[in-house]
Amino acid sequence: RKAKREGTIGAIGITGHVPDVLANAVKTGLFDAVFFILNVANVYALKELIPLAKSMNIGLMAMRPLAHGVLSQPERALRFTLCSGVDTAFCGMYLKSEIDSALAATEPPITDEERERLVSEAESLPQTGCRYCNLCEPCPKGISISYLMELYHYRTMYGLLLNGEQRWQQEAEKAKGCDECRDCEKKCPYQLSIVPT
Repeated sequence: RKAKREGTIGAIGITGHVPDVLANAVKTGLFDAVFFILNVANVYALKELIPLAKSMNIGLMAMRPLAHGVLSQPERALRFTLCSGVDTAFCGMYLKSEIDSALAATEPPITDEERERLVSEAESLPQTGCRYCNLCEPCPKGISISYLMELYHYRTMYGLLLNGEQRWQQEAEKAKGCDECRDCEKKCPYQLSIVPT
């Protein structure tokens, strides 16, 4: 805040993976921007964080709109994030072709009808409750719990891109070794049922 008062910086931002924690931080009025997870498989920021930040004129920056590039229908997934009230979306890209593809997904401009359809569809997708905060990990068996939890319903309905499906299969194989210690459930701030029954 001192640096902002002195003009050394122009804005103060906050970032994190847990939308309700970020919403509480935004309510303090100390921040000018917030950086958070938002994608069609992880829509929790739509409920409180985005409307709250917009009402306070706080910049909205979405991370992982393509869930590290594993979501099938990437153009549609990116358009969902872009039409969800965010000011910008950050995609991790390594190749020029990925940049070209992301830019192509912004055209034509999103209509109100498309916005309503994309948001409605994303909100209707069942959710496991996992916000990808990773507080349930590390798992003693090396299972990537957050990865499996976040993508479970999306994968069932739409499938994943090849790299995502390959990782899914690897993590699902590890999950077979779960010894039901339930450490993950004890650490989960949302009291989610994680261990398969």
